[in-house]
Amino acid sequence: MIGGRAIRLGWAQKNTNLFVGDLDPSVTTELLREAFAKYGPIYKEETFVKHRNYGFVRFKHRKHAEVAKREMEGQVLGT
Repeated sequence: MIGGRAIRLGWAQKNTNLFVGDLDPSVTTELLREAFAKYGPIYKEETFVKHRNYGFVRFKHRKHAEVAKREMEGQVLGT
């Protein structure tokens, strides 16, 4: 759960991008980066929150993105 709301995750593209939906408005780009960077190296400039309710996380390697998707699905971030 992020920001008091369960998030949903899906592949943004066939590569290493994750779509992170249903974000709480309190979630910032920095919080999103911190939450996902523990799963592997990310491209910071391509990991961001958009319109305060969804975002994208781009990993450098697909295997890290797959682990993050599996582990973070339905988790809570933020307040």
